[in-house]
Amino acid sequence: MNHIYIEHNPFLVETRFLIDGQAPSESSDIAGYSTKRLQLWVEQIFFKLRDIFNGSSSFYIEFTGVESDYEDLKEAAQKAMNAGMMIELSWNPVEPTESRLDKIKQLMARVQNTPKFEKYLANSGDDAQRDFLEALNNNFDVYVVATMSSGKSTFINAMLGQDLLPAANEATTATIAHIHDDKAQGVVFRGERFNREGDEVERCEAVHLDILRQWNADKETKTISLHGDIRSVAKNDNVQLVLTDTPGPNNSQDAEHERTTLGFIQDSRQNPLIVYVLNATQLGTNDDRNLLRLVSDIMSKGGKQSKDRFLFVVNKMDMFDPEKGENIAEALDRVRKYLLENGIHDPNIYPVSARMAYLLRKQGELTRTERGDKRNIEELLLEEPTMAFPQYMPLSPKVAAAMEDKSTSQALRNSGLPAIEAVIDEYINKYSFPMRLNRAHQALTSAIEQGMQEAELIRQLETDEKELHQLLVEIESLKERRDRGFNTQAYKERIKHEGHDLPPEIQSQLNEMEGRILGNIRELGDDFVGETTARNAEKRLEIASRDIEFAFNKTINEYEQAFQQ
Repeated sequence: MNHIYIEHNPFLVETRFLIDGQAPSESSDIAGYSTKRLQLWVEQIFFKLRDIFNGSSSFYIEFTGVESDYEDLKEAAQKAMNAGMMIELSWNPVEPTESRLDKIKQLMARVQNTPKFEKYLANSGDDAQRDFLEALNNNFDVYVVATMSSGKSTFINAMLGQDLLPAANEATTATIAHIHDDKAQGVVFRGERFNREGDEVERCEAVHLDILRQWNADKETKTISLHGDIRSVAKNDNVQLVLTDTPGPNNSQDAEHERTTLGFIQDSRQNPLIVYVLNATQLGTNDDRNLLRLVSDIMSKGGKQSKDRFLFVVNKMDMFDPEKGENIAEALDRVRKYLLENGIHDPNIYPVSARMAYLLRKQGELTRTERGDKRNIEELLLEEPTMAFPQYMPLSPKVAAAMEDKSTSQALRNSGLPAIEAVIDEYINKYSFPMRLNRAHQALTSAIEQGMQEAELIRQLETDEKELHQLLVEIESLKERRDRGFNTQAYKERIKHEGHDLPPEIQSQLNEMEGRILGNIRELGDDFVGETTARNAEKRLEIASRDIEFAFNKTINEYEQAFQQ
């Protein structure tokens, strides 16, 4: 049995491989994984090893790293064993992510107010300062995305444990609402309303449903910020959850909102968690089709993390009744087929009854209708074994164990929402903490290097004052060369001489975008050939117009990302 040693550090994004005690050759694919996140290569590693060993498929893997990465390795090993390979695993645990983050935050807090460190950080450039601030920032973003009638507002209200956001049938979520988990604020939420310029125009210390209806209806409102205790989320000193309720693409009073929503999905730097809410009883809208194809494109490019960051929540599962011959497994197979038709392979699907979770968690007295709904849905979820929704979810052993917690009622657990909340918590531990540690490390390293350079310079100048004069001459020369080098016209002449207008990798991205757009236009043209009725033509034009608007907003975001890069 071939012995493979893997040591992965998710904080520095470094991996050491030993194959039967020897480092792999620099030209091998395995060596190329050494500076990539485990989730980018873990699904291919066993098949690459089989190629290296000329078809041999028996491996003993010794892994050193954090638990969440080991769980991903175990999952990949299981898939390899299902394909006929023989895999044995052992794990050498390392210090957990949260304790490491605590230590580095303490270190950063100690040096943050040191005048010299502030100077070094200022001299390290915008990226280092941004990385430092982001590492200290506790916010973790979860964006909830859906088209109309999916029950998105009910889903979020169930997480909040109160009737705060207006119901979807009121055609709400016309603005973007950021909901901050603020335990100190308590269950009464504070709210601020902001206009298109980002200025606060109204504040309320005790927001309620009617106020949010008014704010949503006001065309001056661009974003709403809410602060209060999201009771379903446990207190964590290292994380403040920020739930963002996004406008559906078919329900926004501001065209800019759609581009913002698409930007959340396209954000490959922060990799925020996207909760995509689908209506189990109504699949196949045009707006879903556009959004899902965008999601498919993102998921195909980023390995396991890109798959993990999209949770497909299939809501309204309580609308099915096994007594009427309606099968839950078959309903979920239809969802998988629908997602596959839109290019999404092997999605993480989470069936839920947000309505049940909302009714069980709602504060205050239920209405007559709510009492009836609660009684009927609770009876359905408890009496029918197939209506315990977590059994259909792709849960890790850690999350599955959390679902055995008896402090929540069986009906609430069966609704599926607590499982999704546990999956969000797991994502934070697996991806958010290591990413923040990595940025903190980059920021600190950059500042320390700046400080070491300055300290060495001072030592040299104290040793020989003559070097000061020479150094000043060099500085003036460098300034002059810098000014020449960054002269706009000189830059234009240089890139013209080099034969291209943009850095090659950016030009390649833009060429790919242009090719994709031209392909879309050709497909659009093919749909307008031949004869049809006036009514059908109007319908096709309406769909085409919507598709073009969606593609425009998507492309604008891609251009902005390329520009920033």
